[in-house]
Amino acid sequence: MPESVRRSGALSGSWFCGVTPTRLRKFEVAGPYGPYRARKQADYGAVEDGRPTFSHFGICVSDLERSLAFYCGALGFEKAESHEIGAEFARLMELDRVAVTSQFIRRGPTAIELLAFHEPSPFGERERRAVNQFGLTHLSFRVRDVAATAERVVELGGAVVGSSRTTIDLGGTVLEFVYCTDPDGVRVELMDLGG
Repeated sequence: MPESVRRSGALSGSWFCGVTPTRLRKFEVAGPYGPYRARKQADYGAVEDGRPTFSHFGICVSDLERSLAFYCGALGFEKAESHEIGAEFARLMELDRVAVTSQFIRRGPTAIELLAFHEPSPFGERERRAVNQFGLTHLSFRVRDVAATAERVVELGGAVVGSSRTTIDLGGTVLEFVYCTDPDGVRVELMDLGG
């Protein structure tokens, strides 16, 4: 942990889920996600063989509570750790100043970090991007009932792209797909692969 962060007091209070700086030292923290060491390394994709391991997706959201309701209520995630992030991350985030709530949600080994910016204000189009636009195109979820899950998506502030509904009969196994969006326009694919 950088000495400047330790001395700044940025690690006090609930920023680390109630873990105090004294308790953090026991976990040999190396940055803002240090408290995770208190849980099993495998829970957070620990690097075991020296190769990179996937950690999480980050999504900038306009309304944290609405996004929590969407991802937890429609897609089965659970609210996990939350952090108030400030100046200590401005350089990493390539911003002059920053105040943001970082709320993790988890489902099995999958983690999404919902970022609710207070400063600077979030900006940009809140609509789905073209699937052939460079960069992240969509999040994809296997579901047992595409129609029922799509209904929940709409109930919780998302939208269904009706024209994307696709059914494929693959030798007697019916595959179903549909694109949706979260409340901020992030493309979410629902798919039932028939088994």
